[in-house]
Order: sequence, then structure tokens, then C-alpha cells
Amino acid sequence: MPPARRLCHFSAASVSGTRKGVIMEDELEMRQRFHNAYEETKYRAEVLAREAARRLPVTSCAPASSWATRGPAEIDKLDGPYY
Repeated sequence: MPPARRLCHFSAASVSGTRKGVIMEDELEMRQRFHNAYEETKYRAEVLAREAARRLPVTSCAPASSWATRGPAEIDKLDGPYY
């Protein structure tokens, strides 16, 4: 198999675990706790993707699950879209 030329990683807001408030992209490893195994595994995968970025180009995609027309976007439901 030829070596990879790029890694495409699918991330999620849940990598922030129990943290609240404004969370910047460069604040990944902040000793946060997690509500469940899903959040923790998304966090661990994000750490691995950032480590891989030292060796190859990484594109990190976080599918939108929230949006706002004014002010900051917030979400309190992580198990699917609002209807």
C-alpha cells in the first residue's frame, strides 16, 4: 500500500467533554472530563490526529451540529439534530 499523502479526520465538539464556555481550537488538552466513552474516544482520536500532523498534512472536519444567527453558537444536545 502506498504511503498516505493526507489524513482526513472527522472531529466533533464533544472533544471538549465537560468544559463549558468559550473553548478555543488550541485548547484541546485541558484535563477535561467526559460524560461518556464516545466523548473520550473522539478526544483521543483528535490527539492522535494532531500528533500525525507533525508527519503528514491533516484535514480536520467537524460536521456542524449547531449554528447561531447572533452571538455564539451553543448546543446542549449531542445525540442528533434539533427538529
